[in-house]
Amino acid sequence: SIGIDRGKSLDQDVTLRFENLPQGVTIEPAAPVLKRGESSAKVTVRVAPDAAVGNYTAKVVGHPATGPDAVGDFKLDIHAK
Repeated sequence: SIGIDRGKSLDQDVTLRFENLPQGVTIEPAAPVLKRGESSAKVTVRVAPDAAVGNYTAKVVGHPATGPDAVGDFKLDIHAK
């Protein structure tokens, strides 16, 4: 699950977008939508067998229907099998 802190004034749908993911890493769904009143969404992180081992910081962008985007860090640790 990935969540957002809506505060008191964010009462609208928010679409999430993931940026700067390491090569071989995908998020499904790629652009989950947190409907009005929801504070989290389920996503699946898929890592290809040839993805490089390491610690990464990607960005997650929350895009509301109106108003500015919010950006946060999304930390990933990829370990060898």
